[in-house]
Amino acid sequence: MPAKRERKLTERKWKKIIELVRNGYPFVKVCELVKIDESTLWHWRKKFKDFDEAIQDAKRRFRTQIADYAEAELIKLLKSEKDEVKLRTAIYLLEKYLPEIFGNKQQITLSGGLNFGSLSNEQRKAIEDYLREEYGKNGSSSVGGNGVSD
Repeated sequence: MPAKRERKLTERKWKKIIELVRNGYPFVKVCELVKIDESTLWHWRKKFKDFDEAIQDAKRRFRTQIADYAEAELIKLLKSEKDEVKLRTAIYLLEKYLPEIFGNKQQITLSGGLNFGSLSNEQRKAIEDYLREEYGKNGSSSVGGNGVSD
């Protein structure tokens, strides 16, 4: 017989859940460690807005902590004795922090071979417009209407 799981959100459980989330544990593991079902956690988050906000804050803190650590490690790499390491690190940082200048430019060309089957003309146009908007921002992509076939 499986162990009975508690459904009451006690102060002790609240603090433990927040601590685990702040330390980067995924929700599945958090629930296992505090002996609750995932559905219970989601129920509590929906029912207690303060609890949900505390979880979101804990997740933000963890992500910030990871980002700060990664950034510190990248700075160490910039001081490396190896030019290859410094170059790769500098390229990464430039692409990350100045994507409008150094970002990886994507070019997508659609021509022939696409079969939208039973889509209506309106649906086809919506897809083409989306692709133009999403991938044609820099003017480097081409999405042609004659590449669409039934």
